[in-house]
Amino acid sequence: MHRITATSTLTHAACVLLRDGTVVTATLHRDDQTLVAHVFAPEGVTTLAWPSAPLLDAMVHAGRTFDAGHAAVVVDTATGDVLLTLDGPHGDAWLAVPGGAVRAALVR
Repeated sequence: MHRITATSTLTHAACVLLRDGTVVTATLHRDDQTLVAHVFAPEGVTTLAWPSAPLLDAMVHAGRTFDAGHAAVVVDTATGDVLLTLDGPHGDAWLAVPGGAVRAALVR
């Protein structure tokens, strides 16, 4: 069992699975140096987590892809959305998360 060690505030976001345009709801929060997302989709809830350092790097250098371990992360220069792969660092199943929601979760 994983124990959250920091006081977290949940941030709500409407996210898009880019492969098929499905809109899913997610809650985001920071747990130490990790961004955690609970994604609510018709097939159930999925918990995802990414180290915050590559996310912050991607937000500073929009348009450049960063390795987040088990995912790739890039900020879309046109929309400001944070794009994350769900199927590995070289995958093509992208999740678009509003950049404002990611920023809010990382600073709380």
